[in-house]
Formats: sequence, structure tokens, C-alpha cells
Amino acid sequence: MPDTHPSPWRRAAIQVIAGVVTVVAAAQLAVMAYLGRFVRPTSDDWCALWKTRDMGIFGITEDFYQTQNGRIANAFISGLVNADGVVGMKLFPAFLVGAMGLGLVLLLREIWLLLGWRVQWLMFAAIATVVEVLLFIAAKNPYQALLWAPATISHTLPIAIGVWTIALGLWAGRSGPAWLRGFALVVVLLAGFCVGTLNEPFVIVGGLAAGTVGLLVVPWFRQVRGWYPFVWCVAACAGMLTGYAVLYTSPGAQWRRAQNTAAQPLLSADNLSGSYHDWLRVLDILSSEWTYLAAIAIGVAAGLLVAPRDRAETEDRAAEGESEARRPARWALIAAFLLPIPLLLLGSFVIILGVRQGYGPTGWSYYRTWFSFVAPMVFTLAAYGVLAGRALRKAMDARRGTTALTAALVTAVLTAGVAIVGVVSLVPRVETLHDVAATRAASWDKQDSRIRRQAAEGATVVKYKPLNIGNLAEPFYTSNYSKDWVAACAATWYGVDRLKRLR
Repeated sequence: MPDTHPSPWRRAAIQVIAGVVTVVAAAQLAVMAYLGRFVRPTSDDWCALWKTRDMGIFGITEDFYQTQNGRIANAFISGLVNADGVVGMKLFPAFLVGAMGLGLVLLLREIWLLLGWRVQWLMFAAIATVVEVLLFIAAKNPYQALLWAPATISHTLPIAIGVWTIALGLWAGRSGPAWLRGFALVVVLLAGFCVGTLNEPFVIVGGLAAGTVGLLVVPWFRQVRGWYPFVWCVAACAGMLTGYAVLYTSPGAQWRRAQNTAAQPLLSADNLSGSYHDWLRVLDILSSEWTYLAAIAIGVAAGLLVAPRDRAETEDRAAEGESEARRPARWALIAAFLLPIPLLLLGSFVIILGVRQGYGPTGWSYYRTWFSFVAPMVFTLAAYGVLAGRALRKAMDARRGTTALTAALVTAVLTAGVAIVGVVSLVPRVETLHDVAATRAASWDKQDSRIRRQAAEGATVVKYKPLNIGNLAEPFYTSNYSKDWVAACAATWYGVDRLKRLR
């Protein structure tokens, strides 16, 4: 029988292991959030700034729908972020770190309770912080993954929205009254519409996941009690598809597609072949990033230290209105274990196919678009780690005695150590990013003051020195000034007619 009443020393060991991991990972995240103070406008920021200032939040939303790309939720949030100039883009990274972390902790709580395990808050924090470190710092381009608002609004924020929406859905289904389940259905419908007009790649991955889970939880298969899980998945898919339909049929999206006259048909042989080879490059890059093993490691540590809830605790929660989950059939468990891998492979390929269609042969190198499948990949690695740790613990418990418990704790310490090593190995990336961002911020502030002073004195042409960061476009990214949209937006922001390159 598994030990449902952990001894004080064992609980202390769990707290120490989880606490050390949390402190190390949270320190990295704190530094990344702090780097937000060095964020300054670049690339799309210039356009978002002047449009928000001159058009207002609803004006930039209409502009995106009518003339840009149809991403109305994206435009609305961009307006909110840029409503007070550069202040919002400085604070947004800290908001994302906090929102993603808290959402993951709450989601883990719901998953643990669904599986009949004892809640372990500090362990949830350890998993969440390690996962965030991998998402934001181990990314191919950390600046775009967390610090550049146009990318984080389009690709990072939808993941956070998805995490919170799933956590709410599980909570409502587990313990909520009928009105709360109805509220959760409305929320997932609206959230689906929102992400559908935020980011096309997320619609692909989210739609595949929600559709597959929906098929598994159809009540006819007798894996769940009632229709709520199935209806929730249907609402998620309906929201995302409706949002994407609004985006795709918008005048802005139609105009944008019309500009890409060189694009081959999406399913043409050349496009499929090129996308396949691009996809293999992406898989090679991701598989060579060994720090993702930290997700598996912290998952194994958590699985080893899981404690089932005792009967009395389960009965108390049932008395409070929580529903007891039906034990899934073996085929359902096997499907739940095996399906994430093919779904991730399929979703990532479709995304690469789409970005090649939209951006050409170099579309695969727009690393920010990877976030929609890298995040689920990291979540899946952590989940597999938990399952592996749980299986190891059951094998150890079969031996009984203190030896099994000691072996579990030692193994948990070792795997947690692997997670810490993975997190710490990313410190040089943070240091480099800090140096680059701080240096650029100082240069940008000095140049900004000069340009504003010259504009106030009546200058219509001012000199600007490109300050590149994160592989993003700056004014004069092209030698043809008439096609330099970045320079045009920067000039409009400063209230001058033209920028002249300062060498």
C-alpha cells in the first residue's frame, strides 16, 4: 500500500528539494523580468506606438482589421500595452512571467487532484518555474520569447491564456456547481475566439489538442461522467475556429495575402517538400538543446514524491461537492500517453508549412512562431517525467521498507539536481542578454533625447542610428527608403518627415 500519510521528515525532504529548485529557477525568471526595464522600441513597436497614440486602442484595432492582418485581439492588446508609450512594453515581461507561473501552478493543482494525488504547492512552483525558464531562456531567441511585445502578444500570451482556461475548466468540472461549469464554457469560448485572432499557429496546436481530447471524452466511451468535458472541448474548438474565420476573412488579411504574389499553393509539391526539410531543421535544433531534459528531470522528481490522498480526505472533498473521476479504461490511458507525440509532430509541421507559405523559404527561422509548439513540447516532457517518476516509485514501493523510501528520495534529489544544472547552464544567456539590452537602452535613450529635442526645434529630417537587437528590423533595414516601413513608423512617432541614417 502506498504511504498516504508522509512522515514529517519526508515532508521536510520534499519541501527542501522543491524549495531549492524553485529558488534557483525563480532567480533566473526574476532577472528576465527585470530586463524589461531595458526594453526599448524596435521593429513593429514603432508602428504600434504611433498608431496607439494617434488612433487610440479601438482605432489601432480597426486598422489591423481593415489594413494589416485581421488580428483584432492582437491589435487591442497592443493598444493596451502601448497606451502609455514605452512603459507598457517594459512591464509586460514581468506580467507574462507572473501570469504564466501562477497559471501553471493552478493547473498542476487541478491535475494532481484529478489524479487523486495530494496537493504539493512548493513542488508545483518548482515545476512551473523550471518550465518557464526553459520556455523563455532556452528559446532560440530569448529576446523575442519574452521581451519583445509584438512577439509575446502573438505567441507567448496565447499559451498563458490556454493554461488559465484549462485550469478553470478542470476546476469547474471537478468541484463547481452548474453555473460555474456554464461560466467555464463561456470563458473557453471567448478565450478561443481571442487566441483565434491573436495567433494562427496556436489555433493549429490548440485545435488539434482540443479536438483529440474531445473525441476521447465523448460520454459514449464511458470514460467520463456527463457531457461537460466534451462540450468544453467543442466550445474551445468553436471559439478558435470562429476567431480564425474572422481573421482570415478580414480585409486586412485579404490585402496581406494579395501582396504575397510569389507564394506557391499551400499544398503544392514544392511547398510541401520545402516545408518538410525546414521542419527537419527545426526538429534537429530542438533535439540538440539538452537543457530541455530539465523538464523531464523535474517531472521525475515530482512523480517520485507524489503522495496519494487518503480515503478520509477524498470523502471530505466529495462531501464538499467534488465529483469522483471514473477510472479510465486501459485503451484510454494508452491513447493519452501516446497521442501527444504525433500531435506535436503534426502540429509543428503544419505551423512550419504555414510560415513558409507566409514568409517564404526563410519562414522557418522566425523563431517566435515556434513557441506555439515548443511550449506544449516542454509541458509534455514534464508530464512524461512525472509518469516515469510515478512508475519508479511504484516499483520501489513494491519492495516495502525504509530502503524503498530512501531510494525514492535519493533518486528525487539526483533528478532535481539535473533540473538545477539545466537551469544554471542558461545563466550565460541571461548575462549576455542583459549586457546587450542594457547597452542598447543607454544608447537608445541618448538618441531619443536628441531626436526629440531636434523635433521640438522644428527639424523635419533627423539622423537616426540603427540599434539592432534580437534579430529584429530597425530603420534602414533596407536600402530602399520608400519601402522602409520601420523608418516611416519611427519618423511618424517622432513627428518628423524623414529619418536620415547616422553612421
